[in-house]
Formats: sequence, structure tokens, C-alpha cells
Amino acid sequence: KLREGGIRGQGDIEVEDFAQATTIALIFVNLKALNAVNVGVLEEVALATSVVKGLFDLQNISTEQNSTL
Repeated sequence: KLREGGIRGQGDIEVEDFAQATTIALIFVNLKALNAVNVGVLEEVALATSVVKGLFDLQNISTEQNSTL
């Protein structure tokens, strides 16, 4: 949820996103403890996913700004 009259920025973190990030972090901790998986690969995937999500967020912001002009 955006703050009133604000643009989505670093300070605007949705509760769901935070919960999801926390869950993913816990999964990584458990995997490292188990040594069951090459966690480095998963971390790369997570990084790539967050980069893609960031690009989509940027795209959405520019679309929203264009529609308000």
C-alpha cells in the first residue's frame, strides 16, 4: 500500500512482501543447516527473481505516471 500522495519508494514495503521475504530467508537458513542443496544456486535464482520483480515495479511506476499526465 502506498502512503497517501506518495510515490512507491524504498520506505513502502507491503506486509505480504515482508512476510514472503522472511519465509524465503528462513528456508535458506534451513537449507544451509541441512546442506541438502547447493544454496549458492538458489541465492542466484532469488537474486535474479528480485531483479526481475524490480524491473516490473519500475515498469508499473512509469505506466502509472504516464496515465496521470
